[in-house]
Amino acid sequence: MSDQLDGFKEVPSRHSPTGQCPQWCVECMHEPVQDGALWHRGPATTIPVYGGTPRQLPLTIRAGYMDKLPKDWESEPTDLENPYVTLDVPDEGRMFTLTPAAAYQMAAALTGAADAANAAHLAATQRT
Repeated sequence: MSDQLDGFKEVPSRHSPTGQCPQWCVECMHEPVQDGALWHRGPATTIPVYGGTPRQLPLTIRAGYMDKLPKDWESEPTDLENPYVTLDVPDEGRMFTLTPAAAYQMAAALTGAADAANAAHLAATQRT
């Protein structure tokens, strides 16, 4: 892992009570200001998707958390001050942030839609 990523540098966490990253953190980046927040990022899963054209685009899903200093708490909506899930389509310049509850709802909705699409495909291909 490089020591520079988009203006952030990796440093050990100084903000959490234990002084450590969350167990799921694989990237810890420090804001480029003294005593800035630490941005914890979980492992990335990348899935090819279509963005309205026949060209596939990468969709990256990962957990995240901005570990702020106490003086900066309550500077954003509560949902964004807790761990969250991101869906990032960098080729389209789009990123969506979901609460864990919303991510579970999306996972259930995607599973239901995938089951329906798969059943339709099986029914269409089993006709003789």
